Amino acid sequence: MKALITDDATKSMINAIFTHSELVQKNVFLLENIEIQARSTMPPCVLHAIVFVRPTRQNIDLLCREIRCPKFARYHLIFTNALDERSDTRPNLNNIAEADAFEVVATVQECFLDVIPHECHIFTVADTANTAPANKPAPALPAESLQRDFPPPGGAGRAPSAVTLMMERTSWDTATQDLVIAIRNSLVSFFLSLHKMPHIRYASNSPAASFLASRVHDYFQRLPADERTRLLPFDESRPSTPPVLLILDRREDPIT
Repeated sequence: MKALITDDATKSMINAIFTHSELVQKNVFLLENIEIQARSTMPPCVLHAIVFVRPTRQNIDLLCREIRCPKFARYHLIFTNALDERSDTRPNLNNIAEADAFEVVATVQECFLDVIPHECHIFTVADTANTAPANKPAPALPAESLQRDFPPPGGAGRAPSAVTLMMERTSWDTATQDLVIAIRNSLVSFFLSLHKMPHIRYASNSPAASFLASRVHDYFQRLPADERTRLLPFDESRPSTPPVLLILDRREDPIT
């Protein structure tokens, strides 16, 4: 028997793929949310736990707290996107290793699934509406936030909405910026799952499309050589044309 621990975003992904009965057939009998503070009162048990979460700073902090006082016999960690092992500012494996005093972490994997699949060829980015409380005023967007690779712990400002992307970029608040980061991470995860770097095309008259395209492009360009080799392996025996990422602005659609 196994337990499955998710965050709000990965819970939506799991719900889109599996029914509860299908999870039971795979011996998953306990579902937990890593963001629920009440979990700290659970007594230890002999189950193995599969942790399927986004590699955000908040999730890494919650995971470190979990394994410092483990409630399961073993933890198998699966992250929806790439972990940076060298950076001091992004979530990385060093934090997890330092917290694992009881050596309960059995495996760590990257599973590039940061989207919600609907059909074989259709997916949407994971819901970010719950990353920020809606009753707080939106703070000013600091200039350094443009360089963030993950939304801040717990989000900030009002709940993000794609509608705000229609505003001028100078009017974007922190929640809107976090939404762009979440969309970028989802797209990057998708292309990493294909082991391919896309050609990027976008609507040049759209600030939102231009900014998102630059963020995706910057991610791949900043990859160190060893990470590029690991994440984007080149197979000479199977040459292929790179996929095209086409970013359009919904406002250009005269019908919908």
